[in-house]
Amino acid sequence: MTIKPKKIYEITVPPSKSYLHRALIGAFLCKDKCHIKNIYHSQDIDTTIKALESLNKNDIINCNECASTLRFLIPLSLVINSKGAFCFEESLGKRPLEEYLNIFDTKGIKYSKNKDNLVVQGNLKPEIYNIQGNVSSQFLTGLLLALPLLKGNSEVHIEKELQSKPYTDITIDILKDFGIEIENQNYQIFKIKGNQEYKCKEYACEGDWSTGAFWYLLSQKFNIKINNLNMDSIQPDAVVTKITPHLPEIFDAKDTPDLVPLLVAYAIGTHQEIKITDCERLKYEESNRLLALKEFEKTGGKIKIDDNSIIINKSQSLNSGFLNSFHDHRIVMAYALFSFLTNTELETDDIECLKKSYPELIDIIKG
Repeated sequence: MTIKPKKIYEITVPPSKSYLHRALIGAFLCKDKCHIKNIYHSQDIDTTIKALESLNKNDIINCNECASTLRFLIPLSLVINSKGAFCFEESLGKRPLEEYLNIFDTKGIKYSKNKDNLVVQGNLKPEIYNIQGNVSSQFLTGLLLALPLLKGNSEVHIEKELQSKPYTDITIDILKDFGIEIENQNYQIFKIKGNQEYKCKEYACEGDWSTGAFWYLLSQKFNIKINNLNMDSIQPDAVVTKITPHLPEIFDAKDTPDLVPLLVAYAIGTHQEIKITDCERLKYEESNRLLALKEFEKTGGKIKIDDNSIIINKSQSLNSGFLNSFHDHRIVMAYALFSFLTNTELETDDIECLKKSYPELIDIIKG
């Protein structure tokens, strides 16, 4: 499939996928009807919608390739049904779940995990839960969504520094909008009162900075009107407004793993230099993104990668070529950004993977 450069003069960014996942779960947990005003149908969001329908029926929950759906609904399945059966793509089965499995081992919850399914049985009780904070904040979010429904008070204690703190802020912000109170003690202890009720009549999600960053970076070179982006957003990828057009020498990516592929494409495409640190988690996304980003060498990009950092040196000349997609939507989005920035045609094997988060970009690429 050819990615051809496109001139875009105005774009409306879809609602935030991070907000939508959480808001859909909040609406599902409301006793009275809650209207989500602006649903954007990507594969991940549709997966969560169908998963909630299955949770309500106590059926097998198909999470496809969506880690948010799986990690957010595991605790809720135990609270609502005292059990849960999940299936998923093998690629998702390779991503970490140990934080929950460790809880199950210590709390006496039975489970069986295979490469493409997970079965859990037992009850979450109002007590203290310990999780490692350096793997993913999604495990914390899953507990924060479920524990307020218990009869008594609970606490979540974070061991090692919590990664992606802004995503935890998003969770707490949305929970507050749904009438749920969480006490955050310096991201080390989270106190959750029991017997809380989800209440919200109507909810609208702000624009998505993980996709909006694509257009914002492109707008640093071209005049593009971008609609539906909150410039004061707490979404972590909104930091892109503070580090462009001239990139810093060093950027810490511990809170913004989704932004890294776009920053790599932008740095190479605008002949800039940058060192991106705290990149280890990129190995455990839809692909090993550290490995995938090496593909930019085929375009003339000068990129050095180790287990925890990416160094981009200034590129002199840039080329077209075939780049492996690794079937990863964030990687293909980075290829498209590079193509649009540099007026360079690229070939790749899969753009349909963009359906996972931003299907509209497929239509733009196909033109």
